[in-house]
Parts: sequence; structure tokens; C-alpha cells
Amino acid sequence: VDCRGVILAYAGKTLLKPTNLQLLRNHRYGVVGNNGVGKTTLLNRIASREVSNFPQNIKVLYIQHEVYVDLDCTVVDFMEQQQRTEGTDKKLIQDALASIGFTEERMASPVAELSGGWRMKLAIATAVTQKCDLLLLDEPTNHLDAASRAWLADYLVTLTNTTVCIVSHDYEFLGKTCTDVMHIANLQLTYYGGGFANFAMNRPDVMEALPTMTESGASAVITLPDPGKLDGVKSKS
Repeated sequence: VDCRGVILAYAGKTLLKPTNLQLLRNHRYGVVGNNGVGKTTLLNRIASREVSNFPQNIKVLYIQHEVYVDLDCTVVDFMEQQQRTEGTDKKLIQDALASIGFTEERMASPVAELSGGWRMKLAIATAVTQKCDLLLLDEPTNHLDAASRAWLADYLVTLTNTTVCIVSHDYEFLGKTCTDVMHIANLQLTYYGGGFANFAMNRPDVMEALPTMTESGASAVITLPDPGKLDGVKSKS
């Protein structure tokens, strides 16, 4: 992705003046900045392809931390509803779920019975089956336990041929997953290679100003979208 002269506004407020959105294949970007600078808005616009000159051949999957879901459906039913436009058969869905730890018993369980960590795994399973080029994650670790955070970090670094953008105030998680940092400040996107630890070491002034998890106002609940509407897990191809 190499989009030049990107402008971003929301509710009459300018968030980005002409700046460049540049994402390299197989890189994982931690998207950071003060509250209100447009991190989530940027992910939303990328997911909906409302960024000028965004490539049409790139498949995008957007997983949000706070969306609605019909909790009465089973895990497999949920996945089948998510994949119905993709033409993915049930065997491939079951294989994808099994690859990230779902047993047959858990696949047949209602989504309502899953913990926050397993719901995030269910969301990630959509990325496995849809084979997206660009995975967007908005606060993926909110209120996951330590084991679930560790699993998600380990899983993301194993992805191949997929670029990842992560908005998170969990800087330890970004340190484990990100190859690059995209910093939003002064209406511009600035990129730093070398991972989050390198960014933190070289820009202590920025780190001191960044909000913490508590200051970010993170939600206590992770849910998934209603299978029929696909509102929270957004896929564009």
C-alpha cells in the first residue's frame, strides 16, 4: 500500500493533512498516538476503502474489540455465516478453527459460552479462512487474560503474506508483535522501523505523552458482530 496525499477528517475535525499511508507486505504496524488523533478512524477508513488511491486488489479484514453478536449461535454456525460470501466449505472452517485450538466440543458450543480470549480466537479464525492481505486490529487485547494475550501475540508473528495494523494501548503487546510503528501526531503519519522497543528507546518524549490503558477508556467486553450483518468483522476484497 502506497497512498500519497491522504487527508482524514471526522465530524468536522481535521485529523490528517496531506500525508502518506505506506504499508509493506509482512510488516506489523503498531498505530499509536494521543487520544482523539484518529487512530480508529484511520482503520475504519482503510477498511471501507475511503482512503484515496487505496489498491482495489487488496483484501482487508477489520476486527474491532467492541461490536454486537447473536450469542445464541454456535461457533461453527457463526463461522459459516461469516464465510457465506466467500464460498468456504464447512471442512475448511473446521480445519481453521482446529488450527487455533478449537476442539469439536467447543466448535459446537454457543458463542455466549466463550471467554473473551476464545471470542478473539474466533475472530482471528475469520482471518485464517479469508486469507486477507491486510489485517486491522482495534484494541485486540482489551480484557484478555495473560494466556490469551500471549497466544494472540505468538499467532500474529507467524502470519505470512499478511500485513497487520494494530491500534492498542497495550505497549507490551506491541513490543512483542510489531515490526514497525506508525505514529499519528501533528496531522501526519510518521513511521519508525526496528519494532516498538526501538521506537520507545529513540522517542522517549513521545512515549511519555502516550495514553495508558486506563487513560484510553478501554471497554471491558469483547464481542463479535451479528453474523447476518458483518458489522464488526469487516471484510473487503
